[in-house]
Amino acid sequence: MLVTDEKAEVIAKAAMLFCEGEVNALIAATVDVILNDGELTNETAIRQAARKRVEEVVTAHVVRAKGELILQGQKREDRPAQSRAPTL
Repeated sequence: MLVTDEKAEVIAKAAMLFCEGEVNALIAATVDVILNDGELTNETAIRQAARKRVEEVVTAHVVRAKGELILQGQKREDRPAQSRAPTL
């Protein structure tokens, strides 16, 4: 199964729901860092941007992980099948 961008986004959103506590902590930490920088003060906009960035990171991780699984499968297919000699 090839992961398209659309499927990766769905998987990423499901993963974010499953790990909601960790996602919210990452978003809160990102917002705190930006607010402490002092350049931006619109917390709502910052929170939305942080959530979008987390979604992008999780989506990228899903795509990368699926790509690694595909490569592993291709490596296994490239190896010649080893036959076992029957033991007596």
